[in-house]
Amino acid sequence: MSATMNGRRILPALLASAMLLAAENVARADIKIGVFGPMTGDAAGYGQSLREVVDLVVKEKNAAGGVLGQKLVPIYGDDAGKPEQAVSVAKRLTSSDEVLVMLGSISSPASFAASQVAAQAETTQIVISGTAQRITTQGIPWVFRSALPDTKFAADLVDFIHEKFPDKKKVAFIYVNDDFGKGGVDGFKHRAEPLGFKVVTEEKYTRGDLDFTSQLSRIKASGADIVVDWSRYAEDSPQKMQADIDAFGYPFPYVVDESQAVAKAYGAVCTPEFYLFDGGRKLSYHGRFDESSPGNGKPVTGADLSAAVEAALAGEPHPREQNPAMGCSIKWR
Repeated sequence: MSATMNGRRILPALLASAMLLAAENVARADIKIGVFGPMTGDAAGYGQSLREVVDLVVKEKNAAGGVLGQKLVPIYGDDAGKPEQAVSVAKRLTSSDEVLVMLGSISSPASFAASQVAAQAETTQIVISGTAQRITTQGIPWVFRSALPDTKFAADLVDFIHEKFPDKKKVAFIYVNDDFGKGGVDGFKHRAEPLGFKVVTEEKYTRGDLDFTSQLSRIKASGADIVVDWSRYAEDSPQKMQADIDAFGYPFPYVVDESQAVAKAYGAVCTPEFYLFDGGRKLSYHGRFDESSPGNGKPVTGADLSAAVEAALAGEPHPREQNPAMGCSIKWR
């Protein structure tokens, strides 16, 4: 998955696209926008965040007069992150609800499945955060995306490893066996092989699996220098991570802010938000990894966090310039 994005910045742009389409349909009393994603299930947090942002933006636009004097009306659908359910939702939105444009879905498999309905109904679909490359390379003129494809994410990850860990060349890959996971593997290998990397094992699992003992055992025996985990939703939940820590004896702490009290106390806004404490347990850095973010063309370097770590280790004052993270909005409970 992916992933999601900072919806407060992206959704207005998506709705603006819908408004341009609406200009050709001024006879309608309302402008219906279909919005679908996982409102229930393991990824419900992503779907609920999408709904909250759409509600907020629609409220602002309608308060300002709507579009050509017409009111925007979002109509929601729950695909639960499942491709088969996404097809049913997309059919309902395009036929019974007669929406002008669809925004969705969150996951790549659900987005790809819905794109077939968009093609048949000749209804514009703007994919929110599905990253599988083939969603927008299958030749359907009605389908667009707001997120970068996984080929870009995977290539950036390879470049980061190559720059920061030049002596690490043996890679173990564990991934969910769907469009999202396969896209990550293919994108990584395409970029990694010319740089001398060797994928020593590829371990896949089915969506919803919670027992990875056999895959992790093979990874441990593979001699890999680097492990890439291309996962989503409950597969890397805190509960599952604790089981893996107990089983494999990871030598580092894994901390969970279950109530989100820590994130709120420290003013976290987006992910990934980094907090660095010095030897006296005093917060010395709070902010972004580096200046890169989806779509800005900046390379992934880890420069901001690296500078803070080096200063802390050297006992020097913490960096004065501390910029906030610009990733996915935190899904507050």
